[in-house]
Amino acid sequence: YLMGGHCPTWSGFFDELRTATGRRLPLLLPSPKPVVWATGWMFGTLQKVVPMRLPISHELAMNAYSMQPCDDSPAEALAGPQPALQQTLSDAIRWLAAAGHLKPSLAGKLRTPG
Repeated sequence: YLMGGHCPTWSGFFDELRTATGRRLPLLLPSPKPVVWATGWMFGTLQKVVPMRLPISHELAMNAYSMQPCDDSPAEALAGPQPALQQTLSDAIRWLAAAGHLKPSLAGKLRTPG
C-alpha cells in the first residue's frame, strides 16, 4: 500500500518550515515550475564545481513539482493516520541538527539546548 503523505505547494512548504522553526525563511526562489526547474538545473551544474553545498538541485526541483496526492486510506487503515506535516518536519529538523547535518542555529526554536 502507498502512503503518499502531504503534498503542500512550494510556498506552503516554506510556511510549514517557518512555523516549525520560528525563523523568517524568505522564499528566495520564485515558485513558477519552469523557473524552479531551471534554477535547480543551474545549481545542480554548479554543484559539480562549487565546494559548498547548494540549497537546491535539479532532482529536488523535479520532486517538489512532481508530487501528486494519492489515496492513503488503505495504508492508514493498516498503519493508522500519518503524522501531521508540522510534526514530521519538526522531527526531521531536530534529527538533522542532532546528527550534525544542520547547524543548530538553522533549526530555530527546534534546536536542542547546549
